[in-house]
Amino acid sequence: MSQRYPISIRVTGVMEKDKKKMYIASVLWSDEEDVVIYRTLEDFKKMHKLLKKAFPGVKKSERIVPKFHVAKKAKAGQKNGSAKSLNYLKPLQKYCNQLLSCDPQVNQSVHLIQFLHPKNEELQPRVLQATGMFVLH
Repeated sequence: MSQRYPISIRVTGVMEKDKKKMYIASVLWSDEEDVVIYRTLEDFKKMHKLLKKAFPGVKKSERIVPKFHVAKKAKAGQKNGSAKSLNYLKPLQKYCNQLLSCDPQVNQSVHLIQFLHPKNEELQPRVLQATGMFVLH
């Protein structure tokens, strides 16, 4: 049996946990399992850097990993913490869609699969409790 890979990512909201903004994403896997994960914006940035390093393009025209414009686009919106975090939802969703539209060497890469794989605490809902807001869009 081949390794499972993500076929859909839906960024559905943001919450505060331990003074960090956690983006909530529902990942549908090729084996039809749907898992909710929680990642910070910094987690997304680190994963993007890993993908860029793993799949470098010598020229811009050879680039196969989409650009990470999330932070730049969201800064144009409101500046307070809650509203700013919400402004990242659409750009993060767009980035995830672009990742899944990439060549299978990217969207089925070990880097992306590891990033989207649920952490142990995410599989135990009573352990992961928000201390702040929870917003669905």
